[in-house]
Amino acid sequence: GFGRDVRELMFSGDSKTLVAQFGEPDWQVAVWKWEKGKLCNTFKAACTVAATSVNPYDAAQIVTCGPQFIKFWRIAEGAFKGFHPLNMKRMPDHYTELLWLSDDKLLIATSNEQAHMFNQGMLEASLSDIFVHNGSVTAMCKYRRGFVAGSSNGEIAIFEYHAPVKKHRRGNELLLATPGVESRSGEDLAATGKQCFKRLFSARLPSEYGSTPVLSLALSPLGEQIVVSTANSQAYFFSLSALAEYIREEKASKKESEGGAEGEDQDVLLAST
Repeated sequence: GFGRDVRELMFSGDSKTLVAQFGEPDWQVAVWKWEKGKLCNTFKAACTVAATSVNPYDAAQIVTCGPQFIKFWRIAEGAFKGFHPLNMKRMPDHYTELLWLSDDKLLIATSNEQAHMFNQGMLEASLSDIFVHNGSVTAMCKYRRGFVAGSSNGEIAIFEYHAPVKKHRRGNELLLATPGVESRSGEDLAATGKQCFKRLFSARLPSEYGSTPVLSLALSPLGEQIVVSTANSQAYFFSLSALAEYIREEKASKKESEGGAEGEDQDVLLAST
């Protein structure tokens, strides 16, 4: 049998496969063929799993993460087999969330307010200080050219992705380095992360009981609304067109005001629609 509770349910990118992550004691993952309603594969993670994700571009690949581990699984010869494609010497963090940005870019969040982006298995950038108010990443979903993140303190942040370009000089010549080619220090990676992801918006969810952790995030099929569920059994719906208009107005206002910031750290209270 499976664990006592279902932690996550997700469809593959082609909507043909349903994947379920169960909890204690074995932290099993089960895979069904949706059209046939047939259980086709299971495997045991055998350790506490914080998040599970199906590669939306490859339904045969599943990723699990948790305290000090990230593990990839692939169907081979009718069974799931684990492998480690990421170029990581050590895994000291508690990994909390996973998000595929493309078929070769995977974003992995940690409990210490960081996110690491891997490009074809290589660490390309690390992003720190994700939220205005301290909190670990508890949910993520893809959003246009970036992603939306929810925190343990009830904050929502929207980021836009820009391909990083590292600049350095050789004499008087300005050179552009290709990301991921050369090794970089943690400080360099954090700086590159800020170039990769620009925070467009940050806000707190309304709550009568203080900060409430965000449990999940989802976009509507047409990308017009974002749905947020929280630990106090509440669901919020927000219009992305209204948020986009707010961001444009804030940027215009900042440009007009002298000495203003670039409008990426707005601290407002969201109102649900």
